[in-house]
Amino acid sequence: MRLLRLWFILLLLAISTCAWAGHITGQVRLDSGQTVDNARVQLRSEMIAFQTETMTDRQGRFTFDGLPLSTFHLTVEFPSYQTYSAFIDISMSKMSREDVTLRRDHSKKPARCLQKGRMQV
Repeated sequence: MRLLRLWFILLLLAISTCAWAGHITGQVRLDSGQTVDNARVQLRSEMIAFQTETMTDRQGRFTFDGLPLSTFHLTVEFPSYQTYSAFIDISMSKMSREDVTLRRDHSKKPARCLQKGRMQV
């Protein structure tokens, strides 16, 4: 009886772990082709009230592991570039690779130095 109960508990744990076995990976580049270090990558799902974020590494890579199987809204932000936005569904495939190219945001003017200690925006 104890062995049967232990087997049943292990089976339930395996099933519940599979429900959170999704992952999303990708790489972020600028429109010049250069990889982006420290871009902010957010992942959220309104359907299940889930949100997480990470930063890209030196090669522009990001990874989200152990995700619930759902549809996610992915956003990538980096200063002076347009925010990237996409929807990713891993409810059936359990994984996705998203390669992102960020475009320069020409509506934001970079700050210029006019005189020592003064900045113009």
